[in-house]
Amino acid sequence: VREDLPEVPVDLVQVDQVLTNLIENAVKFSPPNSPIHIFAVGSAKGVRVTVADKGPGIPKEARERVFQPFERGRDDAVGTGLGLAIANAVVVAHGGRMWAKDGAGGGAALTFELPTEEEGVRNAESGSASPGR
Repeated sequence: VREDLPEVPVDLVQVDQVLTNLIENAVKFSPPNSPIHIFAVGSAKGVRVTVADKGPGIPKEARERVFQPFERGRDDAVGTGLGLAIANAVVVAHGGRMWAKDGAGGGAALTFELPTEEEGVRNAESGSASPGR
């Protein structure tokens, strides 16, 4: 995480829950002792955070669906299927977006983007904040 990330207006408790849900999923679906990488990069528009694991990944056809309540990326997955739906709802409520893709070298990479205050106001006015990508 670079020190020059722009400030973004967030509810710290809610964004902590987003990170917790993403990290718990990465741990749940990764082989024991495999690395989980967390990256944060900034731009004038906001901050992008990625949690990447070395698990089985999320099938392309399920990448948007996993952000819906009670959905899971795999049929044999344990859990209620609410973690990513809650995380996505928080991100969208902050004017951001969230998506899933293949991780570099395998696994899944879940990314969310939160706008700076100025960019968030523009997104809210235009209605351009959308769940998923």
